[in-house]
Amino acid sequence: MSLPNRVAQHAPHLLVYLDRELRVRFANLRCDELFGRPAEEIRGRLLAELVDAATLRYALAHLTEIERGNAAPREYLLRDKDGARMALRVHASTDLDEQGRPIGYVACAQASGIDLGELVADAVCTLGALAAERGVSIEVRAESGATRVPGSGRELGRALARLIGAAVERCGPAQPVRVQVGALEDRASVAVYDPCPAPLPTGHLGVSIARACIEGMGGTVSVACSDAGAAIRAELPRLGPSTANGPAGAP
Repeated sequence: MSLPNRVAQHAPHLLVYLDRELRVRFANLRCDELFGRPAEEIRGRLLAELVDAATLRYALAHLTEIERGNAAPREYLLRDKDGARMALRVHASTDLDEQGRPIGYVACAQASGIDLGELVADAVCTLGALAAERGVSIEVRAESGATRVPGSGRELGRALARLIGAAVERCGPAQPVRVQVGALEDRASVAVYDPCPAPLPTGHLGVSIARACIEGMGGTVSVACSDAGAAIRAELPRLGPSTANGPAGAP
């Protein structure tokens, strides 16, 4: 084995080479560790044979952006061999021939995903001064179970702070805002409750900004109002537990 090949095989992240037809020509040893398949099993196979139609469309759009000069990485939400949802952050570049024509693509993938409970705790700390100023308490309850989700921790943290902040701003002195973090099957959720009977305005700026961010990560935001108060619920795809130790995808 040549030195370059040895280095590629033992790189700490998954390395994959796709030709112009999007056929896998190389995958390093991380393929077995992360995907649950030996590299030999996917070499020579088309990407279309390894991922579902939605992921293929997403990958094609990614490659189009790369060829336009946008080398920004993308988040991929896949499944491992056991069906657990996993997130990968993929960096890719175009391989060019001597005439500068694209002949293939090099992709490097690593784990992504963040803990929803930790983001909520950070958001509550950020809102501590506002809550204290208004005399509002913020109660957080986290149910047992993994709540890792895909996406950007910074952006999602800001979105959660906007949702919780909207509830804090609606409350008067001595009123509580309750935040519950939970998970059910393949979804993780954050529910924010306040006791203010006034309906939350449609198109609330903070909630609208948060919704756009969370929907961009494959999640949803819903609002329900009643005489007992408002409930804002954010849901995101829940990642498999093994993501905490390393990425995995489902080719």
